[in-house]
Amino acid sequence: MKKKLFINVKRLVPNAHLSFSTLVLTLFSIVALLAPLISNNKPLLVVIDGKLEFPLLEDEKFDEKKIDKSTIILNPPFSYTNIDIDLDNANYVSPFSEQNILHTKSRHWLGTDLIGHDVLAGIIYGARIALVVGFFSMLVSLIIGLLLGSIAGYWADDRIKINLLEIIIVIPLPFLIFFYGFYIHKYDWINALAQSNLSVLITASRSFLYSFTVFIATVFLLFLERKITKAFLKPRWFLPLDFLINRGIEIFESLPTMFLIIALMAVVKPSLYYVVLIIGLTSWPPIARYTRNELLRIRKLEYIEAAHALGFGNARIIFKHALPNAINPILIALAFGVASAIIAESTLSFLGIGISTDQVTWGSMLASARQSPEAWWLIVFPGFMIFIVVLALNKLGDGLVKRMDNRIGV
Repeated sequence: MKKKLFINVKRLVPNAHLSFSTLVLTLFSIVALLAPLISNNKPLLVVIDGKLEFPLLEDEKFDEKKIDKSTIILNPPFSYTNIDIDLDNANYVSPFSEQNILHTKSRHWLGTDLIGHDVLAGIIYGARIALVVGFFSMLVSLIIGLLLGSIAGYWADDRIKINLLEIIIVIPLPFLIFFYGFYIHKYDWINALAQSNLSVLITASRSFLYSFTVFIATVFLLFLERKITKAFLKPRWFLPLDFLINRGIEIFESLPTMFLIIALMAVVKPSLYYVVLIIGLTSWPPIARYTRNELLRIRKLEYIEAAHALGFGNARIIFKHALPNAINPILIALAFGVASAIIAESTLSFLGIGISTDQVTWGSMLASARQSPEAWWLIVFPGFMIFIVVLALNKLGDGLVKRMDNRIGV
């Protein structure tokens, strides 16, 4: 009886972790997605002379002179955005201090910073920035990690054979991609990074086109080589894809990630797009490693062998049969990855090299507290938000790990 009770309690642990995480992350996502409806300096709905107006959907500032006694107004719960400046309540007004508030505005419930930004509005809109950075940076990491992990795990070191001529053709490929895709455009990259996001996009598209052309040319040469030399130059050696990709992952993981992110952010203009891209490009190794490990296990199972026997293509086997059965460890890596991305963005904002300074984020509010340590509300509230969201994501990862362990009987 005791043993049975112990097992039931053990199984409740991952459910408790997942319930806590689900509740916190659901509230976090709702606040992030509905930030303009929760805190804004424009009314949500105005009824003037029987006509409905939605000032929140308009770019122009709402004209309060149109309001009279017969006007019906639906305001958001809080009256500020993260970029609004209230000069009447500037210079670090505490949440419990007396505040000079207009009758049309709400109180600064969590205080203000040096120039009058509302801390509560900063936390609400900061949730949106954290959600965007966490989700889209992990989307970039997921694409890279799944691609490299699938190649390493599915083909490993014993499925693709090459000969000496193919080795001679393949070895220069990375150097040619780097030279034609990036090196000859280095001055274009420098100019684009100093100009606008559109210039960066155009330069990146040009570099990608050159790199892709080199890659396609190499594949075409390999195809011709196979056709021409098939009769007298047979493949002799296995291509160690798993070994090469694993060494690449190890080299990348040996780099200090945060210093690498800071170094990359130092050469680009402060922008949310660059933060997402750079964090995503530096966070893929765990996903690649989890994917590789799972596919090394799955590739030897009977249903994969049956798919090979039926003549299914490699792409169909990987994406339709292998990856769906390897998704659990990948989800765990994603949960921890989103938490790491939020911490990285907060660190960059704290250092002043992340998102543009006209946007208030959790990290930038912590940074503003350095100028006035007695402004405790700039430390407590943003710090608590970072803590609770990262804790929820880590608990989500822990819950998924324990649930997977229970399924396999660990």
